[in-house]
Amino acid sequence: HIKRTTCEYSFRVDNSSMTLSSCLEERICFVWASAEKIYERYKKHWRDKPVIRAQIEAWRRKNLREIRDIIANRIKSSSFEPTDEELRLIKMIFAKETVTSSPITDGSLYMQKKDKLANAAIVRGANLNEWEMQNYAPLFDTYNLTAFTTTTHNFEISHIGFPVVKLPEDGENPCFLKGLEDELENADIVYTADITWPFSYQIVAAKDKTGYKVICLEWENIPFAYEEHEIIRERKAFVREHADHFIAVTERAKHALMLEGVSEGRIDVIPMGIDIKRFKPVKRGLTDERRRLGIDKEDIVVLYVGRMVWEKGVYDLIHAAKMLIGDKALYSCPVVFLMVGKGDELKGLKERVYRLGISKWFRFVEEYPYHRIDILHNIADIFTLPSIPLRNWQEQFGMVLVESMACGKPVVSTYSGSIPEVVGDCGMLVQPNDPISLYKAIKELALDKGLRKKIGKKARQRALKEFDSRKVAKRVGEVFGRVLVEKSSKENHLALYRKGLSLWEEGKKEEGFDKALKAFEGDSGESEGLGAIFDMALELNRLRDAEKCIMDYLRHHPADINALLLLAKSHMEQGKINEAKSQIEKVFLFEPENRKAFEMMKDIGAVSI
Repeated sequence: HIKRTTCEYSFRVDNSSMTLSSCLEERICFVWASAEKIYERYKKHWRDKPVIRAQIEAWRRKNLREIRDIIANRIKSSSFEPTDEELRLIKMIFAKETVTSSPITDGSLYMQKKDKLANAAIVRGANLNEWEMQNYAPLFDTYNLTAFTTTTHNFEISHIGFPVVKLPEDGENPCFLKGLEDELENADIVYTADITWPFSYQIVAAKDKTGYKVICLEWENIPFAYEEHEIIRERKAFVREHADHFIAVTERAKHALMLEGVSEGRIDVIPMGIDIKRFKPVKRGLTDERRRLGIDKEDIVVLYVGRMVWEKGVYDLIHAAKMLIGDKALYSCPVVFLMVGKGDELKGLKERVYRLGISKWFRFVEEYPYHRIDILHNIADIFTLPSIPLRNWQEQFGMVLVESMACGKPVVSTYSGSIPEVVGDCGMLVQPNDPISLYKAIKELALDKGLRKKIGKKARQRALKEFDSRKVAKRVGEVFGRVLVEKSSKENHLALYRKGLSLWEEGKKEEGFDKALKAFEGDSGESEGLGAIFDMALELNRLRDAEKCIMDYLRHHPADINALLLLAKSHMEQGKINEAKSQIEKVFLFEPENRKAFEMMKDIGAVSI
């Protein structure tokens, strides 16, 4: 009953209470854990004895074939619709004979030129997680995906559907990854995180040596965030200038990048998505979990999932809960508050609940596996995320909002950061840091089952349209493909430029200059040749042509310091003093102490010595 060439499988596990992935998880994890132990045992001799690697790989494949046979014996034909995670698991085992339900430590097993597919490395440092990676796993057939994290990571990653490499943190700066440059040697695309992260700087700094392209995923929606620190300001500027492309998860994140100097043409807006086959309305099979959590059948459940920190508005939720519990209008519909997560304020929250005398209405769950979190969303009647913006942080997206909406639940949240963009008109939004408004919104939903159903249905439709991880994966894949095409185009630009230099050196100066100019038509992406273009133009008395070339380049890269200085120099050679001053002043906006710009200002008498 297995169709080996497609993802369209119909199956069910013999024990209907277990998913395919859960019944195999123990065996698969054993295979990978054993492989890691063998690796550690022979680590010292790894480089000298490549046969060891082959032996480990043969042993691993043998075990995976046995696992494949177990699956075949356990699966029967039925109309059950599997989740995307289960489809990937089947497809990897049957079609590719590789699975990574447990992370591995040696990336060289995966980052190799193979299958004529481009190698895409996803680098997230300690923050690699399952909820973001579900957006990229569907690309497994079109790209050789490998994710990179640290040896001590912040989130559970055992259910990521493609290879994961763990690298040690740098001793001086844990946000740098030791050996990352070597691991990325065969990468075609490196998909890194926000421009603020040091490992994004590490990746961009090494790109010229390897030739890979860099795409940054930008969540940050506050312009110039953290730039009060000089080293962060300098690193962000470097990444902004040299990264090839940006994917912003919201329009607010896009506008933050643009305010910092990134041209609009270098940014695509693609939201985060979720597996809508897993996150969907479910009414049956929830009784046992409600009973385990101490929730009665008639209870109205208000769910919060997230970090237990002040800026998530968790104290506001407790204060609103106190008002709800004491409201006589709600005596006939008991409300229970389910709070899932941990953080610095967890102890304080429990103490506040106890002090307010409302402990029996609260259920605290510190940890809950992400691959089962859809169960909690379906247990809930109302979801709330009462975030509060800070100076350097405001809600950047709110994945939990999308998960709840996909399960057909009404959400109550705040006007913080990108939340209004995510929720749209499919939820109730109140002012942040306002427990009274929060209380009123939750009360309205608790008293009106029809309203909950109406908003929940609308939320589900929005999730299907905007936040389907398969649609997100397709859009991300299109950006990857476009950037790779641009890579080839830029290689052609470079070849044309070198041809121009060759003709120049042969004495064919006019022809060589024209060829070199042609290399900069459109967005060449490189400014290194502009200096030679200027020198040629100066010798041939064709500064106007060079000036046009530099201005065209600056339209794509407005913050390129070298190009701005060259344009100012061109203006000075032609006696355009005011225009030269204007370009130098732009340089000072990005680098207030740029020595070359200061010297040029002195040359035109704009400053005193």
